[in-house]
Amino acid sequence: MARRPNRNIPPPPKPKINPRTAERIINNLSEEELLYRTIWYEANGEGLLGMALVANAIFNRKDIIDKGVRIGLFQAKDKTIKGILTGKNQFEPVTGNKRVISGLNASEKEKVTEAIALASDKRLLENEIKNEVEDISKENLLSLLNATGFRSLNAKPDRSQDVNVVTFKGHKFNTAGNKDKSLVELEIDRNTPTPKEKPTKEESRSIMDFMKKLLGVNEAAASTVDD
Repeated sequence: MARRPNRNIPPPPKPKINPRTAERIINNLSEEELLYRTIWYEANGEGLLGMALVANAIFNRKDIIDKGVRIGLFQAKDKTIKGILTGKNQFEPVTGNKRVISGLNASEKEKVTEAIALASDKRLLENEIKNEVEDISKENLLSLLNATGFRSLNAKPDRSQDVNVVTFKGHKFNTAGNKDKSLVELEIDRNTPTPKEKPTKEESRSIMDFMKKLLGVNEAAASTVDD
């Protein structure tokens, strides 16, 4: 009688990639592709809101730099999204384990696109946080909306990041560089209603329009982002 195969044998380990090769691959990625991969590999196990909060922190960091804060505050290489993401020891999937060298399939990209759309609408993001995080305090809600960074729960302690820390699933979000949480106000402070439901596609802001504005794409180069 033929012997049954041992199903407990683990698969062979993936070969390690040369660090220089990985860095070259990352440097050759488009800004948009690097952003998508960073969000996915940082928080794909934390649902739509988890990925949206990561995207929100990245966008907030970009906003602060655009307002004139020195790029060294966030170890950014330059003022672009790519320069922010490739900053020294800033984003684990980029400069740590370098998981961003692996691409995303269509389904994964679609989920990240939805997360970016949520992060780009502060009203909708606030409402989603309230729906998912039961009894969240006003201060913690404001901190999440104004977050500029995040660390995994098992990351080494870093006192410089212990600013208005709020934990959501596997990450501790902070407002380092934005201590007074001045980027985003709560809807109650703006005296405007918070939406009860997600807007339809027709009512939503076009994610590609948002990406074009975020990445500084002009009309002449717009087609390269859409492709």
